[in-house]
This record gives sequence, C-alpha cells and structure tokens, in this order.
Amino acid sequence: MKKDGVVTTASKGSAPKDEIVMIVSGRNVMTSVYDMGDRLTEVNHPVSGITTFTYDNLGNVLTKQTANLKKEGKTINYEYDYGRLTAINYPDHPENNVKYHYGGIHSSYNHIGRLMLREDGSGAIEYYYGKMGEVLKTVRTLIVPNQAVATYATQWKYDSQRIVSKLGDYWSYLRWSCHCSACVAC
Repeated sequence: MKKDGVVTTASKGSAPKDEIVMIVSGRNVMTSVYDMGDRLTEVNHPVSGITTFTYDNLGNVLTKQTANLKKEGKTINYEYDYGRLTAINYPDHPENNVKYHYGGIHSSYNHIGRLMLREDGSGAIEYYYGKMGEVLKTVRTLIVPNQAVATYATQWKYDSQRIVSKLGDYWSYLRWSCHCSACVAC
C-alpha cells in the first residue's frame, strides 16, 4: 500500500489474483475488483457508480451492467461463436448493436477465419488481408440518418519483415450518395 494517496492496493482472500485495487485521487476513490482469473468483475466509480462484468468459461465477457442498467434490470450482452465475438447487444438502443462477421471456408481476400465485416449504428468496416494475415485495406462506410452515405478506404503496405512501410498517403473517397433535399453534392 502506498500512503501518498495516489494508489492503494489491498488483497482479498488467499488467492494472489483475487484482489481489490483502489485508486485514490483527492477525495475520489475508484475501486476495481478482479477474480482469480485476473478478470475485471466490478468497477466502483464515485460518479458513474458500480459496473459489473460476467464471463464464460473461456474468459470472454458475457455481460456488462452499469449502475443505470441495473436500476432497470438490464445488461449489455456479448455473443460468441467458437470464442470469436459475433455480437454486442444494447438493451435500450438496439440500433447501436454491433455485429462481427468472419470469413468462411470459401472466402476471398484471405478472410478465412478472420474478421471481414463489422457493422454498427454508424455503418460498417470491411477488412482485407494479405497472404500473411496482415491488414492490407479497410473500407469504412458511414451512414448518418437523413444525410449522406460516405465510404472511405485506407491501405497499408508492408516490407519483407511485415512492418508497415507505407501508410496510404491518401484517403480514397469512393462513394457519396444523398437521401435529403439539402445535400449540395446531389
């Protein structure tokens, strides 16, 4: 334990990883609780309250419950398929849910077994991979309700040691479309 009021650590129980960590700043104390698997199970913050986490047997986060969600008996839920995150589901705003898509056996662009698409409330990100599994390109599509849809691509090049040798010196503007009368570009 430090006595300077900055960081205090106290162990709970006999297991070395079953511990409570307190961070003290002025009069505010934030407490984090970890289980024996060194997984964060609870955060108690003076402003946001208590946030709890549950895990499956593989150590993947299953649920997150903030103080506000607890009042309503709701949780943010995480879904997995063979240990790969496939969805994050929000109870109050399902339009913000996140979906992850992975490449199947017949996928192109070296997507087999890798993340190929992430969808959320703001749009989607597509991933393209090289022969060694390195990310070569991402394509980000942004969707704003009653506004324009824009798609941007970012590309990387690697040297023989798989170190980024060139980050695209441009953002490629691929597509622009409008669904409103106020858009000038239409």
